[in-house]
Order: sequence, then C-alpha cells, then structure tokens
Amino acid sequence: MIVFKYSRKRQFTTVAFGHDAIQIAGGGPSEPVSIWEFVTGAEMYRVERVVAHPTQSIAFHPGAPWLYAAASYGLTAFNMETGDLRELWDHEEFAQNLTVDPTGHRLVGARHKLWTNQRELRWLTCVDITNPGKPVREWDRNGEFANLVAFFPDGTRFAAGHAYDYRAPENGPRITIHMADTGEVVRTLRGEGTDAEQLAVSLRGETLVTRTNRRLYVFDLARPTAPPRELKNDGKKHFTGIAFHPSGRYLAATSNDATVKLYDTTSWQVAKTFTWDIGRMRSIAFSPDGTLAAAGSDTGKVVVWDLDL
Repeated sequence: MIVFKYSRKRQFTTVAFGHDAIQIAGGGPSEPVSIWEFVTGAEMYRVERVVAHPTQSIAFHPGAPWLYAAASYGLTAFNMETGDLRELWDHEEFAQNLTVDPTGHRLVGARHKLWTNQRELRWLTCVDITNPGKPVREWDRNGEFANLVAFFPDGTRFAAGHAYDYRAPENGPRITIHMADTGEVVRTLRGEGTDAEQLAVSLRGETLVTRTNRRLYVFDLARPTAPPRELKNDGKKHFTGIAFHPSGRYLAATSNDATVKLYDTTSWQVAKTFTWDIGRMRSIAFSPDGTLAAAGSDTGKVVVWDLDL
C-alpha cells in the first residue's frame, strides 16, 4: 500500500491511472490537479490552471502522455512530457463531465454556459483525439441536459445521464445511449437510478451502473424492460464513487463510511471490504491491467494498493 499526500487537507473526488500505470492523478474542488509517479511516490506535476475551479472529472489518454480535466472554467488538456496546457473549448463553459474512448479515438464531454439552464446553451460535445496534439471538434449535440457521460469499452457508444429539465418535465431524468461517431441516441433508459450522480459501464458493455447518494442501480442492458437492481449502502452513509474492475468481475464503490467495497457482479453481494485510516473515501479507479486500485479521500490523501483477487 502507498499513500500519496497533498500538502494540505482537500477532497480527491476524482482519481485516474495513466495508461501504463506509471502516473496517478487526483482532482477535486478548488485545488490543482495533482499527478504522481507511482514508483517513487513523487508529485510530478500540479495542473495549476484548475485552481479555484471545481474539477468534475479527469481522464488520461490511453496511448499518449495527455491528461484531460473537466472543471467549471472549461476542459483542459495537459501534456506531461512538454508541459503544454490548452483549452479544448471556450473559456467560461462549464465542463460538467468527460469520458475518453478506451481506444483513444474520441473524448466526449457534457458542457454548458455558466449560470444558465437554457437548453440552447447546453451541449454534448465530441472531440477527435486520435492525434491528441491536434484535437478536432467532431460534433456538438445541442439542447441536452446531460451532466454525466461514460464510454462503452469498444468505443462505439457512450452513455449520458440527464438531469431533470424544468422546461421539459415530460422528459424526466433518464439515461441515453449514443453512437460515438454521430451522437445519435439509440436507446433511452428510465426509472429508478436515472437521476444519477455517476455512471459506469462494464467491460463487455452488458451492464450499466448508476450511483446516487444512498443507492446503486444496476441496469441489465440485455433486458431493456426489466427494472434495475437496487443496492443499498450499509447504515446511512452515502456512496461517493464507483468503478468497474477491468475483468468485469467486480464493481468497486467508495462511501462516507471510509471504506471501499467490491461487489461481485455475478451475485451483487459484497465480496471484499477495504478500510484505511485516511478519512472518508471520495473516488475510486483501477489500473488498466487490473492489478492496482486507487482511492481518493477527503483528507488530501490517495491510497494505492495491490489487488489480490
């Protein structure tokens, strides 16, 4: 077990591994995104551009030394080799969430103009990052109240979570599944768990899980009319983060009870529970090969450990 520390107390509400697990990054409210070298534990970079702006999500490019950070000022790409820092869309556009295609072809983000609920000022945006040094805007889908996005493993589709739209209440909270190359909606999920705070898609793309404060909802995509399975947290503590293990065998969930729980995806029972004395857990990620896990806390610490599954 290794614990990476920030210089003062903060919340790491999002964590991510680099494609080769050499780097680990963490971000959260009103602080820089920190990038550590796994082997030495040394802090390599602080992406200062995000200071005083809540970082919603971060993701590494799967084959190049770029890190992407979505925050309230917009979406930033950072090159860890050259230090190049660039904005991928207009300044003062809130980047609600981002997801990177596991094949390295596309990035999709949910964005909107600051301080607005107008449909015409909200978008889903796709950026071609095949050449990450020369990103190209591929398409925009206007009028979406999306605040969450997550790619399917094959990169051909992505899921988007939509908040309640008071201007179109008949839509209600929902999850839409889109074609990645065009943004076209090919499926809509409704019901419990669609007013979500986080999405995760399993390795084979057959299961989609959403996180709300008190519950996890498991959607079996092979059974489109079946209601989602509901998983409740122990006691009254809130769930704070979810991630699928690359094998698809486990779903990890962090919570305010200071634990990381691994749910067996065949039974959806808790298979293992991890606990450390570093505060309440806020986020979770697995290395691409599944041998490591990282969890961010609310005390300025990120713990990384070897998985023996």
